[in-house]
Amino acid sequence: MSERTAPDETALAPPASASSTTVRTAPRQGEKLRGEDKVARIPVKIAPSDPSQRLRKPAWIRAPFPGTPEVQRLKRILRENRLHTVCEEASCPNLGECFGHGTATFMIMG
Repeated sequence: MSERTAPDETALAPPASASSTTVRTAPRQGEKLRGEDKVARIPVKIAPSDPSQRLRKPAWIRAPFPGTPEVQRLKRILRENRLHTVCEEASCPNLGECFGHGTATFMIMG
């Protein structure tokens, strides 16, 4: 039988820069996180590129959110019952299409 050696502790230790960063507390129930707050608790950090060098998408590629009465009715029902859909949490670009048809997708016990 071959002997097993213990893993090197330095390989398991977090990088030195990780100890200097602050980890934010978990969000309160029902609190919606956006932008930087959404990924702030992830331990792996990716440095953003220089904003002046990023290419923006053309204006014609962005579809306006349909503010139809059906969409507003479904959103009102969801908020009254304190529910959030998978599509809302993922910031799905097709949200208006599904909500417009009266469809809402939920993850249960997931």
